[in-house]
Amino acid sequence: MSFGFYSNRDDLPEVEQVLLDKIEDNIGETLYATAYWGYGFRIEYNRLVSLFIRGYYDERRLNVLPEEVCEASKLSLMSIGINRVQKIPEKIGNLQNLSRLFMGNNLIERIPKSLTELQNVETLELQNNRIHDFPAGVGGMKHLIDLSLGNNLLESLPHDLGDAPNLRSLRIPYNRIRHLPDSLRNCEGMYRLRYGDNEVEQLPDWIGEWDGLVELLLHGNNLKELPDSITDLKNLEVLDLRNNQLEEIPIYQLAELESLQEVYISGNPLSDSFKRKFRAMSRLMPKYIRIDGMRLDDYFNKSDLF
Repeated sequence: MSFGFYSNRDDLPEVEQVLLDKIEDNIGETLYATAYWGYGFRIEYNRLVSLFIRGYYDERRLNVLPEEVCEASKLSLMSIGINRVQKIPEKIGNLQNLSRLFMGNNLIERIPKSLTELQNVETLELQNNRIHDFPAGVGGMKHLIDLSLGNNLLESLPHDLGDAPNLRSLRIPYNRIRHLPDSLRNCEGMYRLRYGDNEVEQLPDWIGEWDGLVELLLHGNNLKELPDSITDLKNLEVLDLRNNQLEEIPIYQLAELESLQEVYISGNPLSDSFKRKFRAMSRLMPKYIRIDGMRLDDYFNKSDLF
């Protein structure tokens, strides 16, 4: 039995051969067996297991993802990022072996309900598309770890998102999202939240329960205050608060978080009283902390705030 790169494309099931033929016609290029990003595929035991149609920003070739892809039931990885695909096939939920699905940087407007049936997907990237809505049911994606939905047209997230038991990384910047669904409180293993450039006015107090959170990016929102619980994030390393409406920041309490390394606060209407307190307290803060990318020793001399 043939294996890996030594498998013969002619031994694939007919529907998978048709799939590759249609993609080649669409992009005007022959696909070859490969283990890398670009234009190619990988075969194991005479079945298609990986599909790489990842374009370049100056030549987005793939316009249509053929329906036949839903019959390639052994696919574990599919990367069609940086193309001009507008539609995800309705039966994509048939691909139960998929563990990594990269569809970012396309022209996708709608997510079919069946996508939430992909039980084994760990990484799902849909950033830089035109998506208005993400269907409920995502909570049933039992192995989902990393979800990327940045730079779309989302105004909300599915109410059951936090029911995805292994979700640990949520990247949703550059949308129109005002609130996080309460179900996310269940994601005790969350280590990364990128929530910048949305329409956030208030963070839930339960965010302090994510005690494994390492990265919290909140730049470009409408935050006027932070929940007290933010100082409970004992493992936080990076906190980005730039370009909000904050007059006060619990900077000294945050500096007591032993893991904290970087804090960004520029672009806020910080009060004069906060600035005075901050300058007075700075001598008590750990010197390794960087404020707006600067060492503490340099910050008060170079920052526009002082």
